[in-house]
Amino acid sequence: MSSWKVILATLIIFGAGVLTGMVVYQRTDERRQKQFVPPPPPIIRRDFVDRMQHEIQLTSEQRDRLEKIITESQERVRILWQLVGPEMAEEKRHLMEDIRQQLRPDQLEKFEQLMKRGPPRRGEGHGPSRRSTNDFNSRPTRP
Repeated sequence: MSSWKVILATLIIFGAGVLTGMVVYQRTDERRQKQFVPPPPPIIRRDFVDRMQHEIQLTSEQRDRLEKIITESQERVRILWQLVGPEMAEEKRHLMEDIRQQLRPDQLEKFEQLMKRGPPRRGEGHGPSRRSTNDFNSRPTRP
């Protein structure tokens, strides 16, 4: 009879540890997601002005004016992003939770690994390239 008590006590302690671990993980994950606010998307980046300079031969005055316009626009976008960034982070949290609820345990593990890697960079991953087939300067991508 005393060996059953030891086994039962061990199972209770193990279960309490698992439960505690789950709670701590979930709180840490929620805190991490709440702190994450993605950076504002650049509407037009400064390197686009360099490309314009090269391809359409901007004058120095045009370049100066365009850089000023872009800087002012980026500041306005930064202000807008401060207003909507927290809501975007909350929406992302809801989205991720809804996705997780639809996955089997084996899929969930793979999904978590995908999320740790982050989004693919432009040109990486699967699917068609974003380059237009009408762009004469585009180079074919390798499969």
